Amino acid sequence: ARRDLLPTGSAEVLDTTGILVSLDYRLLPRLRFGLSATAYRNRDPGGENGRGSRKYASVEPGIAYDINESWQLSATYRLRWEDDGQFADDAMSNAVYLTLSWARPWQF
Repeated sequence: ARRDLLPTGSAEVLDTTGILVSLDYRLLPRLRFGLSATAYRNRDPGGENGRGSRKYASVEPGIAYDINESWQLSATYRLRWEDDGQFADDAMSNAVYLTLSWARPWQF
């Protein structure tokens, strides 16, 4: 958990409270499961709901398969939710990522 007073780009200060949880679990020698969850809340330091007040949450589960020592294939789903307090409805988005990555095996 974290709590900070952070400046904005419009000469205001926001009281930000947040939490980040992350999990990485190896299911098989080449297969991993990961989960990341983030949530935070911005508000004016006096406690009032102002223009900068906002609630945000994100959840990202994913799996990764090590093809060999240099190549990895991963798939991740991301769900995000936000309520900025200015509109009647909140916002929700989701995305799916499929990634093929290569890392050069360094030898020293």
